[in-house]
Amino acid sequence: MSPSNESLGAGSQLIDKRRIFYTHKPGLNVPTIEILKKCGFTPITEGNCPELKPNDLVFLTYCFPFDQWQEEILNKCLRVGAKSVLILLDLHSFYSSLYGRQFGYLTLDEEVKQRLYPAHYIIAQTEKMRVFLKEQNIGVPIYVYELFDFLIDENLAEKFHIDRLNYFEKEEKNRIVYAGIIGNHFRNFLYDDFYHRFKLDIYDGYKWPETSYNFPANRFYKGNYSNEELPFQFQGNYGLIWNNPRLTDAMRFKELSISSKLGLYVASELPIIVQEGTADADFVKKNLIGFTISDLEEIDSKLDTVTNETYKVWLANLKEFAPKVREGYYLKSCINAILTNFEAMLGVSDDADTL
Repeated sequence: MSPSNESLGAGSQLIDKRRIFYTHKPGLNVPTIEILKKCGFTPITEGNCPELKPNDLVFLTYCFPFDQWQEEILNKCLRVGAKSVLILLDLHSFYSSLYGRQFGYLTLDEEVKQRLYPAHYIIAQTEKMRVFLKEQNIGVPIYVYELFDFLIDENLAEKFHIDRLNYFEKEEKNRIVYAGIIGNHFRNFLYDDFYHRFKLDIYDGYKWPETSYNFPANRFYKGNYSNEELPFQFQGNYGLIWNNPRLTDAMRFKELSISSKLGLYVASELPIIVQEGTADADFVKKNLIGFTISDLEEIDSKLDTVTNETYKVWLANLKEFAPKVREGYYLKSCINAILTNFEAMLGVSDDADTL
């Protein structure tokens, strides 16, 4: 059930939604902020922080860099007795602080740990990340996102129907989608000149001004689109998740973190081709929604082995996940688990609605 406008709980002591807040770094991971907004929580913006009280609850999005005003709010929660939740989104600040990569292990430096210690709850991206943080002596309750939600307006979602199997059964069935940052500095593998038979449709997912790109053969620039537009543009059979192979240190980081592309492709019901050794690959293999590769040059040969029956299985599994991603299920599940814990701590009745 959905919570009422006034509270999230029931009984003699209520959790007032007006005393649940959220902060956000503008422009980063819009679905997360939209979900917090739809929960009815009160926004906090830079320079506009309400007077926090004991047992208020504040959700903070942990991004790189962690803005000073958000850090001040985190510390203010600790001073006044409010409870804080860190949602770990962009972890480049983690990556820059991970020592020991050359020795095959990871550890956090003290600066990052000091940002995490004041939190009362943490929402991590993967189970591996949760275990890693526990190993780093982060002792608070840690909940796992598992998959970034990718919201689609419910009216549009009802009309969402793209016949992937029809595309697959056509003569030109091996058409792959890549969406995201496509500048040469960030994704130079898109510009590397190696032969492949598959067709690669490249979408600029950041709505930057039109730019001319010089891609090699069999790669086609399809334009730039907003998040809301992207899932309805994809005409291929697969979605590609690939990290720049020249940034090899980042692979240890990717073992812990998930890509927003994973949620995008799941919402779009696109079977996924993903780089082996990443958290994204773990999800794809566990849930049978695509296949993994260790090198881009493997794609043609692996595509040749995909049968109609295998592709149908992937599509059927995606249809189970897609509606959840489109309506914010994964973050809402973490929020509800935290509210349940928070209610128990306050002694609130457990007869509570969920988001």
